Formats: sequence, structure tokens, C-alpha cells
Amino acid sequence: MDERIIYQNENGGVSVVTPSGEVSLDLVILKDLPKGVDYKVINVSDLPPDRYFRSAWEFDVDKISINMSKALEIQKNILRAQRAPLLLALDVEYMKALETDDKKKMGEIAEEKQMLRDITMRPDLLNAKTPEELKLVTI
Repeated sequence: MDERIIYQNENGGVSVVTPSGEVSLDLVILKDLPKGVDYKVINVSDLPPDRYFRSAWEFDVDKISINMSKALEIQKNILRAQRAPLLLALDVEYMKALETDDKKKMGEIAEEKQMLRDITMRPDLLNAKTPEELKLVTI
């Protein structure tokens, strides 16, 4: 079955219902959708093929769109998760440099740590106009 039922859920995201084909589409809508919710029956090919920003999907009149503000926050959280182990490793390196009083090394590490902290404020991230541009921003 190639049909999907989409609707805006209570969390602001898009729910996608995949009928099994064992019962009619009307029964699925009656049984599985919240009462009174606006929905649309679409072909599976109308779903965005890229699920990277799935949590930023929104239900428009004719299609699913990606809320760029939500997508930006998703990408920031991905970057934060990616930088966490890097910052921990740099903390270890900083402590080693501190023990040997290697001020040059401490300065280099401090700069690298600051770069990682600032990753969520990079202009290429904040000025991205499309989901594809957001995904290009990596550590």
C-alpha cells in the first residue's frame, strides 16, 4: 500500500500513519487519528525522502515542509553531541600541558576549545536558508 495519512500532532510535528491494508482507509482514519484533526492522504512518494530533520516537519495544506527554526535547533544539538567528546579529550590534553607548565600548548588548546564552543554560533549555520545548507555545517 502506497498511501500514508499525515497530520499535525499535538507536539507540533507531523505524524505519519501507514495503513496495513487489512482494513479500509476510512476505518484507519476513524480509528487511528485524533478526533477532529486535519489530515491528508498522500502517496508515500510525497514524503520527504530525507529524514534527517524529521522532527522539524510541519503539515502544510498540500505537503510536508521543514520548519527551518526547528531544523536549526536540531543541527545545533547534533553539533553539541559531536563536540562533547572532543572537548573532553582536550580537557585531558590541557591538564597534561598544565602539569608541565606548557603555556604555548595550553593556549593552543584553549583556542581549539573556544572554536568548538562557538560552533553553534557560526555564520554558515545561522545564515543557512535550506536544510541542505544546515547539514553542511559540521565539526
